[in-house]
Amino acid sequence: MKKNSFSKERRAFLRASASAGTAALLVTPATASSGNPTLVALENARQGSYDWYLNRMARNSEILGYASATSINRGESINIHVHCVEPNYSLEVYRLGWYNGVGARLMKSPVMVSGTRQPMPTPDPVTGMAECNWTNPYNLTTGTSATDPTVWPSGYYLVKLTSQPSGYQAYVVFVLRDDARTADLLFQQSITTYAAYNMWGGKNLYGGAGGRAYKVSLNRPFDDAAGAGGTFTLEVQMIRFLEREGYDVKYCTNVDTHTTLAKDWRAKAFLSVGHDEYWSWEMRSNVEQARDRGINLGFFSANTCFRQIRFEPSPVTRAANCTIVCYKDNLLDPYFNDPKLRNLTTTYWR
Repeated sequence: MKKNSFSKERRAFLRASASAGTAALLVTPATASSGNPTLVALENARQGSYDWYLNRMARNSEILGYASATSINRGESINIHVHCVEPNYSLEVYRLGWYNGVGARLMKSPVMVSGTRQPMPTPDPVTGMAECNWTNPYNLTTGTSATDPTVWPSGYYLVKLTSQPSGYQAYVVFVLRDDARTADLLFQQSITTYAAYNMWGGKNLYGGAGGRAYKVSLNRPFDDAAGAGGTFTLEVQMIRFLEREGYDVKYCTNVDTHTTLAKDWRAKAFLSVGHDEYWSWEMRSNVEQARDRGINLGFFSANTCFRQIRFEPSPVTRAANCTIVCYKDNLLDPYFNDPKLRNLTTTYWR
């Protein structure tokens, strides 16, 4: 299993880029078309906190976790499933942004939670998929306000886990949407790519002991960036840039792009950022419909829409869109031999 990586060098890089930008960018907040500061500009005028950094990264599964969904809407709740070898752990929540170069804002102060040693899954012998079914989650409830839109605004959220008393730490990442708000930009997190490369549990869509997996689950921790997946390597700098400049942006994941029709996006432009490689038929159809409705498309990503995937429910929880299917070969995918399903064959889009 590949070890987590959130190095001192990466922390130093983020701090350096923050301090370098602070001196040059003490500017008035960007304004929306109404002439008022954007929600993002108002949010980033709030006090950030360097405490979102990890001081003692868990490298041997001392503590780790995953969220029950890739995204939720403002005001909804999400379960944070945690494996902890010690009796207790603390949980705190941060929102990634600019915040005058600090990089994140504390959204929920630390709470103490009883730790649970969770069972480690065994990969399915046929598909190679490893899926967790962990108990005793922490239920995190987000909030809304009729008068203050910066109460739990849309964004990338980091749940910071710290085992007690040793102090080993890890992240859980999720996206908070704002389905009711109309924004200039809709920024998509490429969570399917995170999952495709995630080796936690033994296999991913590229390899592992005994060969690669044909299916991977979203119900498991990420093995990269101490549990944050591709957040720091693929997308954080675009988040920091957009929020530093005060662009009117809200966020979603590509599971949302798969399930939500373009008419419900409430945005002027859609942004694909980082490494947006794995797309379902529904994702592509919805993005094409968005284009046809006049929504602008901004591709700031490599290898975009390269491989086709399908979503299936979790075989454990039955929750929708928790399993990603990608055979990468016509001859392996059973859909290829069915004329009614052949368009959903998981191979190269081209």
